[in-house]
Amino acid sequence: AGRAAADAVAAVPPRVLVIVAAGEDAQAEAIGEQLLSHAAVADGATAATAARQRFTVLRPSRRVDSVLDAMKAGDVMVLAIPADGGLDARGEEIVDAVCMQGVGAVVGVLTGAEQLPPKQQAAARREWAASLHARFPEQAKFFSLDQDQACAALLRHVDGISPRKL
Repeated sequence: AGRAAADAVAAVPPRVLVIVAAGEDAQAEAIGEQLLSHAAVADGATAATAARQRFTVLRPSRRVDSVLDAMKAGDVMVLAIPADGGLDARGEEIVDAVCMQGVGAVVGVLTGAEQLPPKQQAAARREWAASLHARFPEQAKFFSLDQDQACAALLRHVDGISPRKL
């Protein structure tokens, strides 16, 4: 029975997460490493959560064509937003292009908030959560790595996402 369950999990294609850096200091690589290191099982860029949902992490360069190509294969866009600078001009261009192409699901991750004073941390979380919801009103969820160092909530959310068809 255990082998049949493992074969059934392996038969389902992994969910593809595309981690996009919205700003120069977005730490997209760190988000990918944290997701893979805190998964129940990891093998290269593919990992599995405790609920046996497999996922693959793609980290395209900060070029519009690279991100659009990765999003063609991606189920979920993980948008890495730096707390101190937010979206820069290239980040805006990338997000606009992805919006025009269409995206199954969006997860915003605020990085670097722990370096801000406490009042500014809360303000940055509110500001970027509202901004993400304004851009992607029906499919966006927001996380802040200063509150979830182990990416536990992010992994649980990714595990439960059912990307919509484009």
